[in-house]
Amino acid sequence: MSVLGAARENWRVLLLVVLLLASAFFLFFPGAPIAGAAAEGDGGGNATAGISNIQFGIDLAGGARISAPPNGYLVTGVDVTAENRIVVKESVADATNASTEDVVTSVDYGNNEGFPDDAVEVRADVSRQAVIDGLRNAGLEVSDGDVRHGVSEYTLDLMVDVLGSRLSESVFTGGEVRGAQTRNQPRDRIIIRAPGQSIEDLEQLVAPQGKVEIVAHYPNPNGSGAQRETLLTQEDFDAGTVDSSGENPFVPVTVTQSAADDMTAFMQDSGFAANSQGTVRCPTEDIPDSSYCILTVVDNETVYSSPLGGDLARGFQTGDFRQSRSFVVYAPDVATAQDLLINMRSGALPTTLDFDDSTQVLISPALAEDFRQNSLLTGVIAVIAVVLTVFARYGDPRVAVPMAATALSEVVILLGFAAAIGWPLQLSHVAGFIAVIGTGVDDLIIIADEVQAEDDVSSTRVFQSRFRKAFWVIGAAAATTIVAMSPLAILDLGQLRGFAIITILGVLLGVAVSRPAYGSILRSLTTDGR
Repeated sequence: MSVLGAARENWRVLLLVVLLLASAFFLFFPGAPIAGAAAEGDGGGNATAGISNIQFGIDLAGGARISAPPNGYLVTGVDVTAENRIVVKESVADATNASTEDVVTSVDYGNNEGFPDDAVEVRADVSRQAVIDGLRNAGLEVSDGDVRHGVSEYTLDLMVDVLGSRLSESVFTGGEVRGAQTRNQPRDRIIIRAPGQSIEDLEQLVAPQGKVEIVAHYPNPNGSGAQRETLLTQEDFDAGTVDSSGENPFVPVTVTQSAADDMTAFMQDSGFAANSQGTVRCPTEDIPDSSYCILTVVDNETVYSSPLGGDLARGFQTGDFRQSRSFVVYAPDVATAQDLLINMRSGALPTTLDFDDSTQVLISPALAEDFRQNSLLTGVIAVIAVVLTVFARYGDPRVAVPMAATALSEVVILLGFAAAIGWPLQLSHVAGFIAVIGTGVDDLIIIADEVQAEDDVSSTRVFQSRFRKAFWVIGAAAATTIVAMSPLAILDLGQLRGFAIITILGVLLGVAVSRPAYGSILRSLTTDGR
């Protein structure tokens, strides 16, 4: 048989080999993971496994876990329309001391999936009764049962996305953020895991709302006091990287065209650009009313203040800023500049987390090291037990060796997949790998027993007939396993979810690749080409 003919005949084996080589590449080649997380970081938050690109979760690397609910209330069954929307927002804001931006309605977000079409959501740490009073003052009928302590599914998903981006932009490699929205529970929660980090460092990263604004401070035109105008928010620009080469670190940004047009118009119409050159100093607190200052504000706190530069002022006066759209956001130090960059890129949280109602878990690196060693020992014992059992059952190396190798290849491929996507491994995943080995060997034993059930295999045709019978049994068993595990993989059941996902992936990999590959190997060894 020609090489091409042999390749066609054994394409399943070739597919298994290709997947093993790809897995080895993602496991051991530096920088290979698609997510890139395993190769990044400076070691402070790196949760990778030494010479490999495997990332560990907090169970196996140590680290912090915070579960906290978002601050806010969701009121459903209320009659909010485009006509009364403003009245409702102002009334609720007055009653709760929240800002009108913190009060959103179905008129604003009703077209978004996960936001009810008859709701008012207050995204702030306020009281239930104040929310009810504000809605009633606006003329809406509200009962206590209409008010839920929590936020909408839309807002929860948005917070998960922002916090996930915030972790990925930081040095916290291997971090994970997910929402836990459960019916009949008093409050939804957001669960954040950060391997290799302390509770304090993780809380410092996720606690701020992260709302970045560029604000103009300038004299009131009527000559009494000063006023402020928000020029930019983080939605109005794309941030570069921190530049600390000068006296003060800064983040260069490129402003969107619409924001550049609005900012230029304000600078010209208000006289800010023309009159600002008389200001030479801008403190962060107690700014003189007569000063023209550009403020960097984070969560309503001014972190930096400076006069408008001469070149930038001329760019606003001539209108050249509309073309350049280049702007720099200053910070007092590098750490603040890094925090600014993270918030700019990840966006602001719609509301803060309630740490008074949070649960926090810290796993020490020493305990995680014990978990890793014990997990490795358990895996080795499972592999040895499988190999000895197979050899004791068959005694024929032609059957036993490919069986053990094929079963172990599934684990290698799954590890390569986890490394490729930057999936942090937990203890539950280790249990899933052991289950994959067990179910894989079960299926391979079914194949071997069916093929050798009667007399010797006399031809390829006889082998294929027996193999198909075995594969039907394997397929049915795989389907029942997937159906049984699916609820665990879908529902929020903590560690059981990781176990179920690994088991399902292993079963699918086995049915699609490794079982047919083992059949091809067994056919070649038992039929001798007949």
